[in-house]
Amino acid sequence: MHDKTLRHTPGIERLYHGLEPALAQTLSIDRATRDRLVIFDPASAQLLRPLIRAEAVLPWRVRAEQRWIIAIPASQAATIQQYTALARHLDSLTPPREKAGAAPPWWVLPDEALRPVAAPRILVREDEATVAWDDTTAMIAGPTQIIADADPFWLAWLGSATGQAALRKGISLAALQIPELPGPTQGNLAGLALEAAHLASQIDELEEAVLRRILADFGPPGRQAGPRLLRWWLLDFDHLHQAVLDELRNDIPERYRPTWEQIHHDQRTTHAKASARLSSIIEAINTQVAALVES
Repeated sequence: MHDKTLRHTPGIERLYHGLEPALAQTLSIDRATRDRLVIFDPASAQLLRPLIRAEAVLPWRVRAEQRWIIAIPASQAATIQQYTALARHLDSLTPPREKAGAAPPWWVLPDEALRPVAAPRILVREDEATVAWDDTTAMIAGPTQIIADADPFWLAWLGSATGQAALRKGISLAALQIPELPGPTQGNLAGLALEAAHLASQIDELEEAVLRRILADFGPPGRQAGPRLLRWWLLDFDHLHQAVLDELRNDIPERYRPTWEQIHHDQRTTHAKASARLSSIIEAINTQVAALVES
């Protein structure tokens, strides 16, 4: 991970790249593993950092994946055995091929990677050219560029159709021309971008919350939702019921169907209203940025 001055982009000061994907994947853990390690070694919590994978960088927002990464600096490599559970977990891992036998130990992260990248940040997933707003200092894994100390005006510009077109052409962030604009113009676009990011996150949280409830109420332990339930808001209740039957191999008991039909209706309505509002905000951003480019 390194920084670079974006000389052709006014105002953008620092650009970083995400962690090496293979190493991050090997060292990443889920919430259950993280909680287990901390229960046995409470002091090891300082060595477990929140993680955002490139796959979670979606338009305008970052999907909460509840992932952590084992983040051990070289200065603590020699004392890792004092964290018994964490040391045992590391011993159970298979190192990435290119890291095997390395010195220092393969699981040590470089110091520059361990420095928090100042929030708020803009994340740009390189393979998909998706642009997201991030208020955390989580570590980033995969082909993702991170703009530190970000201005939401840049989010509007990069997330607009104009910015997306430039990114998909392969124009680097360092070469992008984001013009200096009057304060009110920048402020308006910044406000729209923050509202888009907030709404996109709310929609994402709603989708996840309803899916979790469906699985909790009707999913046998260990069974995962299929493609239809993953998009529950696109289904009417009859199709939702059929998806539960097909994908969870379970039924919605008849006495609960009226209640669930109302829940589903209410949440679909909320989702539709939020999605419509988000679409109108994105359209406003696209229109304003395009007009600025043409002027």
